[in-house]
Amino acid sequence: DLPYDIVAVPDPERRFGTMVLAQPGLDVEVEQVFVSNDLDTIARVTIGDVVVLAAHPRSPTNSDGSNKRDDLLAALTDLAAAEGEATIVVGDLNATPWSHAVRSLQDEAELRNSLQGYGLQPTWHADWRLFAIPIDHALMSQDLTTVSRSTGPANGSDHLPVTVTISPVG
Repeated sequence: DLPYDIVAVPDPERRFGTMVLAQPGLDVEVEQVFVSNDLDTIARVTIGDVVVLAAHPRSPTNSDGSNKRDDLLAALTDLAAAEGEATIVVGDLNATPWSHAVRSLQDEAELRNSLQGYGLQPTWHADWRLFAIPIDHALMSQDLTTVSRSTGPANGSDHLPVTVTISPVG
């Protein structure tokens, strides 16, 4: 048992998705705001005054997958920029923090990366620790800050779990 409520889970019919947990008792609303095809979605989760945009684009294993990943990240950038304050973007974005797509997301939507001050924290591939890369992200608007960030132990997934605690600045 976790001390959190599960407020968003992947559609069981889909292969990809993101789970969002929140403290019990919060007013939560979940909606799918972007669906480009049978794989790519962005969930908009409102928890009190905070908006969480959760995404898991397809793996860029070929040029088509790479283009579709970049299209979803461009849509995510537009959505995050339109939300403004109290916005968190989370998910396996299938891109590193130094990739063009993630840097554009951060810059254009004015988001900070929860990795700042916490080291590299690679998340994929869980079995390749020496060669793993950080592709699971938590980005937030400038009015929010990272209180703690860590990766957990391998749990059967090809990704390590990420736990991030975020609070308002000040």
